[in-house]
Amino acid sequence: MNGRIIVRERSLTAFVFQLLLAATIVSFAINVRSQTPAPTPQASPTQPVAAVPPANPADVATMDAIVASLYDVISGPPGARNWDRFRSLFVPGARLIPTGARPTGEVGSRVLTPDDYIQRSAPRLEKDGFFEREVSRRLEKFANIAHIFSTYESRHKADDAKPFARGINSIQLMNDGKRWWIVTVFWQAEDEKNPLPAEYLRLRSDEETNSQSMGSTELKFRSRIEKANPIQYQRAKAWTNPELFLATNGMYLRAGAIQKKKIDDPDDLACVLAALPTESWPMGRVIRLAQSGLIPEFPPTESRNEQTYSYVKRVRFILASLGIDISESPIN
Repeated sequence: MNGRIIVRERSLTAFVFQLLLAATIVSFAINVRSQTPAPTPQASPTQPVAAVPPANPADVATMDAIVASLYDVISGPPGARNWDRFRSLFVPGARLIPTGARPTGEVGSRVLTPDDYIQRSAPRLEKDGFFEREVSRRLEKFANIAHIFSTYESRHKADDAKPFARGINSIQLMNDGKRWWIVTVFWQAEDEKNPLPAEYLRLRSDEETNSQSMGSTELKFRSRIEKANPIQYQRAKAWTNPELFLATNGMYLRAGAIQKKKIDDPDDLACVLAALPTESWPMGRVIRLAQSGLIPEFPPTESRNEQTYSYVKRVRFILASLGIDISESPIN
């Protein structure tokens, strides 16, 4: 009997031990679960990007044109703006990012879509009037991408003596092979703690601005191709050097095996010419230049011809920067 009691007591002790062990395991599991971070919820699907209205080809043909269009489309006296023209400048998914100091003193930014910008800014621009212009520019370009540090001045009226705001637009651009697109406009206005440095205020001539991205290309080209002898190429019976034809829709290059290569953007001209093999320049650095009769004579007599005039002037400047003589060909 005593043996049975001892056995029963041992069985009871084992049972209690099992209960305590089970309780400990459950408690541990609850603790672990409570300390495990909740899984991050999956991000909601992004909203579909709105379709971009077709652009005026003249607005997006060159970097100069698209930056000028950006300033022009938001500027004007009180009244409606052409917001579809504004939208047409931006690549799908583009962002506008104003940056500045908050009342607390910390610096923050806000990321906007073109439509967000329109919603926030249109009422004020159209009610009060607004004029913004570029006063200085620093350019960096590689292949199909470019970055422009564009210093701006903002006025309520076009003839205001002083701007009410100044700052820098950091503009990123992309060329898809057909046109230029604005990818990002990231800007900050100057304030007492951050006045604009002198180098971002100096007015640059067209020549200075255009030459920023040409330095190394110019040096390499000049060192590889000899200077032309005017007596030689003026007396040549057959033209064997590159030929360039300026049309209203771009320019066309013929050089050796290249029978007709279209160059849409003058900014690409230096690189295209520098990439030609040495045998394409048997007469040295000289090119035959012709232009369409549809291009107005210099200087332009109408405002609508100013952009074309600037385009032709830019081409001639690039050729001069590369040390290339121009043999004029009759207008076609």
